[in-house]
Amino acid sequence: MILTKLTLKNYRRFGDRSFRFSAGINIVLGNNEAGKSTITQAIMDVLFADPSSRARALKNRITAWQGDTDAYLALEFEQSGEEWILEKDFGKGEARLVNTTRKETFEGSDAVSAKLADLLPFSSDTMYTATAAIRQSDIASIRTDKDFTAALQNAVSSTGEGGVVTILATLEDTLKDLRKGTDRLAKNPGPIKAAQDEVEHLEQELAQKRSQWEKVSAARDEGDKSGSRLHEINQSIEELELLLANVKKREEAESRLADLTKRLHEIQNILSQSSDLSMKQEQLKGRLDQYSQFGSQGVEETGRRITALSEQRQSIRHELEMMPVPQAPPPQVQQSFLRTYQHMLVALAVFVLGGIMAVVLESAVVAGIGSLIAVVLFIVLRVQGETGEAQRQALEQLVQQRAYKQKALDDAGTELSELLKKIQSGIGRGFLR
Repeated sequence: MILTKLTLKNYRRFGDRSFRFSAGINIVLGNNEAGKSTITQAIMDVLFADPSSRARALKNRITAWQGDTDAYLALEFEQSGEEWILEKDFGKGEARLVNTTRKETFEGSDAVSAKLADLLPFSSDTMYTATAAIRQSDIASIRTDKDFTAALQNAVSSTGEGGVVTILATLEDTLKDLRKGTDRLAKNPGPIKAAQDEVEHLEQELAQKRSQWEKVSAARDEGDKSGSRLHEINQSIEELELLLANVKKREEAESRLADLTKRLHEIQNILSQSSDLSMKQEQLKGRLDQYSQFGSQGVEETGRRITALSEQRQSIRHELEMMPVPQAPPPQVQQSFLRTYQHMLVALAVFVLGGIMAVVLESAVVAGIGSLIAVVLFIVLRVQGETGEAQRQALEQLVQQRAYKQKALDDAGTELSELLKKIQSGIGRGFLR
């Protein structure tokens, strides 16, 4: 929130007076009883006081020195690129909040208070004076440039020690863990190497599935020549095509792994940019020398946010470490599809051979035995196929969970970088009260 204009009518020493505020720091200077504290109190009253209240403390506080109790306060401010006007008429007990950008109006103490709760970063005048207001007594406590520099440095780091240097060291360690195993053999490779190995494995498996598809296609062409057995063979081919659908799902998993690799590269690029923070830290020290006598608005709030983001990143990293790393399917799952395919071929061969022998020997018993064996093999095929699919789905769910956690870690890192840049850019826009 950026305050732009304050209007006071019949408020304490001011009969009708307006004050405009500009970008940056605004300093209110004046002799004793000139009204400096009155301006600060007026800002708190227009933000938090209820104009319909009949409390004696409020009436005594807002009564004009001439005895007039019809005090009127108006505050113009900007919030998220939109302009607002807040008016409170203590004589009529009315409150109104107008968004002049979107032409929206909120009237009544309850409606105005509810909307201000959404707009303000603090909910009471106590929090306002503790976080957003800087009084003369607060500045007096900062005696030297070193005191002010130390206070700001503590706000940058959650521990108060090391500052940007500590953050850079942490980022460098994280980058090494991500790259582990990419340039040389490692006993425990990092996420990037693990993803590369998984992609290579999936490419090999895809080649095998394509080879199997070619064999199935050849078998289907041969089945077209079998005459009276064409219908039965086509049904068997349809079952094989269902198995090939699993191959397509594996290709989709490969695509998702490629996306994960791309995101890991993006993380690497972000971490590489963190080396610029050291130079920006020196620039920040120079700017601190310029503004050290005035203090900084919002430093404590930014420091708390940085601390929260650091704790959030540590928590997410811990969760990622506790989660199992997606590995290649176990040998029994990899071989499940091959065994299923072999059983299908055997079932098909037994079925066809039984039919041929039944025709040659003119024996219905032989045909029945062949059909029974084919049915048994088909049942085995279905059971193994369902088991392999369940394990594949579990692996895919684990990959999705890790991707979600990694995105949350990326978002926290991005916000942390933005806050650090905000600190380095100097004292923000604000004013001294």
